[in-house]
Amino acid sequence: MTDDERFDRLAGAIERVAVVSAESISNLSRRLEESQLRFQEQLGDMAGIVRQVVQQQAVLQQQQESLQHQQEALQRQQEALQRQQEALQRQQETLQQQQEGIRQRQAEQDQRFDVLLQELRFIARRLPPEEGSTNGT
Repeated sequence: MTDDERFDRLAGAIERVAVVSAESISNLSRRLEESQLRFQEQLGDMAGIVRQVVQQQAVLQQQQESLQHQQEALQRQQEALQRQQEALQRQQETLQQQQEGIRQRQAEQDQRFDVLLQELRFIARRLPPEEGSTNGT
């Protein structure tokens, strides 16, 4: 084989390698572009998901704050009701004490009345009967 033939063969091999390399580079470039497009789409999808999560978090935060305000209002109402209940209980205790005082005074009055009634009966028995009256007998 002559030098020219060897040179031609080498040139042909280099040309085939160049063609295959160009095709490989073209394929790799196309695949890289496709991957970049898919990656950009995925980034867009992820950004949308992040926006939704942030919005949901904001809504949940507002709901939580609203519930906290409601809970605080209910707690204030409960405390007010408890104070009212305590005041009513004190009033009830006062009324019970007043009622007990009234019962005691009534019992004392009843005892005085019984004593007076007994004294009147005793005096009535000692009085001489009046003429024309039956004196209750």
